Amino acid sequence: ATSQDSPCCLPLGSMTPMDQEKKIAQYQSQVVSSCLAFLKEAADLAKKQFDSPDLPIFTVTVRILEPSGPGRYSGKTLEFAEVDLPLILHTLEKDLEASNSWNLASKVIRGYIEANDIKPESVFLHDVGNHYLWPLLGSYFKEQESFHYDPSRARKKITHLLKHLNASSTRVFGLISLEGFSAPRAFTLNRSIHLRPISETDIRMLGRTSYVLPPGRYRFPNPLCDDFPLVHSDWWICEIELTNSRGTADGYNELDSLMDLLILALRIFKEGSFSSGMVVRGARGEFGRTGVSHNKNMPRYSSGGRSYSFTTSETKAFVSFWRKFRRIMEKEDHYLEIPVRRIRAAGTRVEKADALVDCVIGLEALLGTEDERTELAYRFRVRGSVLLSDKRSERKKHVEVLKELYKLRSQVVHGSQFSERKLEENLPLAENALRKVWRWFFTHWHDRKNNKDGVARSDQALGGQ
Repeated sequence: ATSQDSPCCLPLGSMTPMDQEKKIAQYQSQVVSSCLAFLKEAADLAKKQFDSPDLPIFTVTVRILEPSGPGRYSGKTLEFAEVDLPLILHTLEKDLEASNSWNLASKVIRGYIEANDIKPESVFLHDVGNHYLWPLLGSYFKEQESFHYDPSRARKKITHLLKHLNASSTRVFGLISLEGFSAPRAFTLNRSIHLRPISETDIRMLGRTSYVLPPGRYRFPNPLCDDFPLVHSDWWICEIELTNSRGTADGYNELDSLMDLLILALRIFKEGSFSSGMVVRGARGEFGRTGVSHNKNMPRYSSGGRSYSFTTSETKAFVSFWRKFRRIMEKEDHYLEIPVRRIRAAGTRVEKADALVDCVIGLEALLGTEDERTELAYRFRVRGSVLLSDKRSERKKHVEVLKELYKLRSQVVHGSQFSERKLEENLPLAENALRKVWRWFFTHWHDRKNNKDGVARSDQALGGQ
């Protein structure tokens, strides 16, 4: 192929369907021929630069923490051998970008993108032809396992590139760490969301201690390096994979939303302590040029020292719970959303007083209606006692607990003196009360616009009706 062979970048929308089909075939032929020439020159140049047809290998150092006893961890260093793609691409960078094959392939791919009105893979990207040449070359070398040029394999990789460019959407993924979480087995919340123990692949990605960035705007999955908390070998991972429509960030935004919902669901489903964060988020596939991003923040969500673990029956129940929970939480302004976010916030508070206030505010949102202005403390404790126990004989005990919670909340909010000992004793009671009351409304009244029917039912039960 020569530069004179490059097709004119007329928008396909201005042509007849038959002309469009012919022009697309012409563009695709140009992409194939120019990229074949590029891959051949790159392979020949690599053999010359490295004085060998063999790919250079380097040793990756990975550091992890492994349990050495209850609540104790010891460090461990692992080493893995892998193809040194960053070195290969850095070595070839200057000569390739000055070559005719690079410039022609870049020009042809850019023309194909413009003619087909191909949107960028995400809203924050701008596609140009040479963005795709580095991942094309790296993927080809890795699959070829040498610097030998194989026209058949090269053509196959270029076909993958065309398929990627022609797709209306791409795939994005996120890895959410769950430290302190465990279950009897891996399980699936739906086709896109899987919870599983951490894998060797995850550990190699997250625990590596050194990295060299390849050239261009393309990014290989880069590590969290030394300033990230050491990866634990007993972590669980929630892996999410979604579709991201070209020209948008919808898939990336949904990853963040689903992580938020997962933490909320775990916190309200049962008590327990865990840490969580989106440790990796990025584009899936060999041409996912957005690379990956890392979040080093893993907040602790705690209701005490006990680790968060599922039994077999709880795992099954949580899967069923998740489906209904997600439906109501994705509704606009559902009345159950504020209380569940309060219990999530309470789990991250440094000060126990703030955590107790969160829990009591969540209970107030469920046990009172917006038009009530009097006897709020009384309504709070008597309605709550009904929902916390079906047995009349136990309600007096719950009345006293809720009375104490409301008193502590008022003391904290108004700056009065309060007992640290009572605060310590009552915080777990406040959280469990909020969890149980919320689950009652969730079970019986999730399809309502507000809590009024549920409140009315608790008043009826109090009156013996």
